[in-house]
Amino acid sequence: MEKNEKGQLEYSSLVEKLSIKLKEGEEFWDVKFYQNWILFKSNTRIYFVNTVSKEVKIIESKEIISGLFVSNNTIFFQKKNVGLFSVQNGEEKVFSNDAFFKDNKIINCFYHNKELLFLSKEKGFVTLKETGVTQLKTDLNKHNFLIFSAIQLEDKSFLLGTISNGIIFLSENGEITSTINRKKGLSNNTALSLFQDNSHNIWVGLDNGINYLNVSSAFKIFEDEDGALGTIYTSLFFDNQLYLGTNQGLFFKDKNLKFKLIENTEGQVWFLKEIEGNLFCGHDKGTFVIKNKKIISAITKELGTWNIKEVPSNKDILIQGGYDGLSILEKDNGSWHFKNKIDGFDISSRFYEFYNDKLYVNHELKGFYELEIDESYTKVLKKRKINIPQIGYGSNVFSFGNDLFYSSSVGIYKKQTDGSFKVDSLFSKK
Repeated sequence: MEKNEKGQLEYSSLVEKLSIKLKEGEEFWDVKFYQNWILFKSNTRIYFVNTVSKEVKIIESKEIISGLFVSNNTIFFQKKNVGLFSVQNGEEKVFSNDAFFKDNKIINCFYHNKELLFLSKEKGFVTLKETGVTQLKTDLNKHNFLIFSAIQLEDKSFLLGTISNGIIFLSENGEITSTINRKKGLSNNTALSLFQDNSHNIWVGLDNGINYLNVSSAFKIFEDEDGALGTIYTSLFFDNQLYLGTNQGLFFKDKNLKFKLIENTEGQVWFLKEIEGNLFCGHDKGTFVIKNKKIISAITKELGTWNIKEVPSNKDILIQGGYDGLSILEKDNGSWHFKNKIDGFDISSRFYEFYNDKLYVNHELKGFYELEIDESYTKVLKKRKINIPQIGYGSNVFSFGNDLFYSSSVGIYKKQTDGSFKVDSLFSKK
């Protein structure tokens, strides 16, 4: 394979270039690399092609060659119903004729913890001792997987491709850490070949194409096959525990990697937020404080909590936006309690933002407001409805850097020094 003048790859036949004489109808099922050699395995031959000298050597077998492996600077191959062989000085040598290697197809060989591990199609990992073959205890022994392909990853763990069960991630200690199959996004469940690239990600050769797994990404996909979770609105990792807020309640992930509902949280969850080491859950029923996968405090004076934010000028209170306006939570002896509703503003307050000692609240249908609240946070002193030249849908208010913005489907508007909002040229394309 070489690049042409346009930088495109062009393929040429080694058979023609090196005048290699193949058997009639010969097919190749495996390619391996060893020092300056490329190894090609057909059913009854192994071709050795030297990439430097272009020399070609052939090992021929009367029996079917069922596997070819390179491990610990040694070439191994298996002859069906005969045993395991190695290549020494270009010649084949019997490595083991133990009954295990006669009766079981070997998928790959690894040099791990200073010993050779042989992975079989149906009976997991074995090692070869002076006393014979010893089977290793791994999670594979608990299942009836049919292994078709396998590689060792850079972190010394193993990745196994199966027939009908997708791919299996196995720790170097033999524990199954995860599986990926068609239900979890794989195109089909038979993984014929595996490869890890320089970015540590995985390529999987399947019956009907190639799949790419970005395992180095911080993101992974969880499919709710049973529909038990409902629609997910929010998530948070808190105290080494993953929480999900959905339209059916608040869930946590248990030891079996399944999500369980937290008691008495049935219904719509709007947000999860950590403030000063406390996990707040905004719910259709109000506000909950969560710890150790259960409700430790229910703040339900005001039904329906959209959000909670810290008050810039007072660390002992929080402002929460609810279905019927704004209210205050107060910290007393380390615990948060409902203090009061803020009088003078009864509009549902899902999106709000502090900016220059004022509070800006947006409601998609009723408008965008600037509020001035008294020092005790009990009432609104002044209320101004802000005029936005073009009102779109999906509106919101947020701060970024030292600026305040209003956003909607028609664009993003930036607050000006005169109090007006104008389309921001950096974020909006007009």
